[in-house]
Order: sequence, then structure tokens, then C-alpha cells
Amino acid sequence: MDEQGTQVDGQRAQIPSKSARKRQAQQIEELAHDLVEMSAVNIGRLQLDPQMLTIVERARDLRKGARKREIKHLAGLLRQDHEQLDAIRRFHHGVSQQQLDENRHFHALENWREGLCDPERRAAVRSEIVQALPALDIGALDKLLHRYQGPEDKKRYRQIFTLLRKAAEIQDEEE
Repeated sequence: MDEQGTQVDGQRAQIPSKSARKRQAQQIEELAHDLVEMSAVNIGRLQLDPQMLTIVERARDLRKGARKREIKHLAGLLRQDHEQLDAIRRFHHGVSQQQLDENRHFHALENWREGLCDPERRAAVRSEIVQALPALDIGALDKLLHRYQGPEDKKRYRQIFTLLRKAAEIQDEEE
């Protein structure tokens, strides 16, 4: 062992490089920035310790350089409190995953609408939707599709999407 307590046996101890430490510090700083940008509801669910909560609230009220300093200060506290850091990372990952899932779901509904509004693909997409969304009011959908005038008909275009979204929400509640 050397004087710092690192075991030396012909191989270098597993100490992260300076670049690796900088990358890790930057990731923690980005997490601190995301924490400041989170909604109050999500921050309430996180159960931050009082000191960190105070810094987050103070940073939200600041602008530019002062805000950046507070975020760096928060990142420094996070680097010291590994339990809090891990909890925030798990929560942040869950929130990010939830947003990604919602975006995928939204895009799937948009693609179905596009397919329904395309006369060449309408029949195939309609049968796919009927199987995927049993709660869908087929009569209302057919009525909207019959009245759809083409790309200029924004009103029915939105109504088709709304009908699909409501059916998907009902489907999600039943599962």
C-alpha cells in the first residue's frame, strides 16, 4: 500500500481519469439543471432534503449567472450525497422514460390519423385501429372519415385525432 491507502501490486489502482471525473461532474451538473427545471409536483415527489430543496427553489427565481452558480452549488452537494444523487437519477430516469412513452404513443396516434386520412391506406389502417382500440366509436370515425375533405379540412383532421386519443385513453384505463 502507498501513503494514500491505494493498493499497489504492479497494476495501477482503478482510479478514474481526470477526463472521466470531469464527465461525471458534468452529468451531475446537467442533472442539477434538470432538477431546477422540474415541475413543483415532481420535486415534491422527490422528497429532497431541506437544504437542497431551498437551493432548488432559490435557483428557480434567479436568472443567468446567479442561476448557473446555484446549479453548480447544487451539483456540488449532489456529488457529496450519493444516496440523494441515486434517488434523483432513478426518479429522473423514470420521468424521462414516461415522457418518451407518451411521445411514442402520441406519434402512433398521429400515424394512424395520417393513414386514415390517406384514401389508399385507409382500409388497412382502419382494421388495425379497430383491433387495437376496441373502445373506439367506429360509427363516429366512419362519419368523420366520410366528411373529411382532404388536407385543407383541419377541423375534421383534429376531430379524428381527438376521437383516436379518447379511445386510447379509455383503453389505457381498462388495462
